[in-house]
Amino acid sequence: MYDNLSVELKTRIPNQPNPAFKTQQVRVAASDTWRCVECHGWDYQGQHGFVGIAGKQNADPVAILAILKNANHGYEDLLDEGDRLDLANFVSTGQSDMRKLMDMTAKIKPGQGYSEKVFATVCANCHGLEGDRLRQIPPLGDSARQRPMEVLHVTLNGHPGGDMPALRTLGDDTVANMLAYLKSLRSVNMASSVANGGRLYDDWQAQLGGQRQALPHPSHPAKAYYANVPSETWRCKECHGWDYKGNEGVYAKGNHATGIKGIRAMAGADPEKIMAVLTSSVHVYGAVMKYRDLLDLANFVSYGQFGNPAYLSEKFF
Repeated sequence: MYDNLSVELKTRIPNQPNPAFKTQQVRVAASDTWRCVECHGWDYQGQHGFVGIAGKQNADPVAILAILKNANHGYEDLLDEGDRLDLANFVSTGQSDMRKLMDMTAKIKPGQGYSEKVFATVCANCHGLEGDRLRQIPPLGDSARQRPMEVLHVTLNGHPGGDMPALRTLGDDTVANMLAYLKSLRSVNMASSVANGGRLYDDWQAQLGGQRQALPHPSHPAKAYYANVPSETWRCKECHGWDYKGNEGVYAKGNHATGIKGIRAMAGADPEKIMAVLTSSVHVYGAVMKYRDLLDLANFVSYGQFGNPAYLSEKFF
């Protein structure tokens, strides 16, 4: 629940941001402001100007329950008493020393750990031996290298709403070894990712083999020529064009004209920022694509446009 209570409990949260989340320094989705981790961090030390929960280690869970129900947190109506107690018990007795685990991980040399066998027998059935089988999430190797503390927390406690076992019962040494092993797993193959992203840009409905959309895309202009062909309105190329220039290119006029700008300005941009655009209320692709599909499409937009300085860069190919 500390990670994501709405996913863990399969419950709806308010549409409005948590009133206690008042920072203007970062842009955070309204739903994420109700996640404990968004304020208190993966290391439990606090972030975005908020105090962490490390100071509540070994505190009386009853006292923590009172904090969870106060107006500042607003969890009284979101969690029942049993769930609040579970969360309070985690805060009191479930926190791990993330800095210590990171230090332990750093001292483990490649091939010295024993977590390959643990991973192969406990984790690989879902994640695959290279940690990249599930398209709903990033490859585990990339996550371990880019977000190690988050990976430590999930390794210790499991994934919200999922069947992943919590490995905290195996001890800190095993968890540190697991992080070291995960860091050795392969990354996304960029050439393959960009190529798949290009196919998704063309027609993601055909590429993913799912049912074609029956309703027009909510952001597609109602007066456009193909507005009454729902599946066409969901194709990236239908708005942004084969030349990626949108209303400044070939699609500036004719049956495919929509008045929508192209994607050329996003060439070379951070793929994570492009993914945020793809999942925004304008594009709403988060509802129809899995994480890895979104990543592939973002990699194409950033690195795959012909004429982009990063196109066919030796850095990736």
